[in-house]
Amino acid sequence: MREDALKVPPDQLGQGSGCRCEVVADGAALAWHFADTIVAEFQEAKSRARSFIVFIVPVGPIGQFELFAQRCNEMQISLRDLVLINMDEYLTAEGDYIPTSEALSFRSHMERALWSRLDPALAPPPAHRHFPDPRDPQATNRLIERCGGVDVTVSMKES
Repeated sequence: MREDALKVPPDQLGQGSGCRCEVVADGAALAWHFADTIVAEFQEAKSRARSFIVFIVPVGPIGQFELFAQRCNEMQISLRDLVLINMDEYLTAEGDYIPTSEALSFRSHMERALWSRLDPALAPPPAHRHFPDPRDPQATNRLIERCGGVDVTVSMKES
């Protein structure tokens, strides 16, 4: 990695990488951009008539999943075939998931921010809501293979 990698001007981010990079004004704009982008990406993937639509997403920053749920409810977008893979979760010293009662639990955050906000008729089944398993790290790879690959991976950073 180049030492000056953090000095790349915003208009040059992603150039030559094959990855799309977009810069938005602030955290609120980022949350709305995420929600609108995920809706559009889901609808585009759905048009390919795949059995499953697989997204890999981060939990943070925060605010975007509430808006995504709002958009899906307003537009009556069924997410029944969405498989949402979260990138990570905090673990205990023993290597197990932290309890969902912990304030830092990503699983708990996703329940509050997304799953509980979606109209149940539109929501993907619990089996389609995935976090990497610390006791079986290859489970995520097997899930992706069973689903026929990943449609979208999102990475976000708020400065």
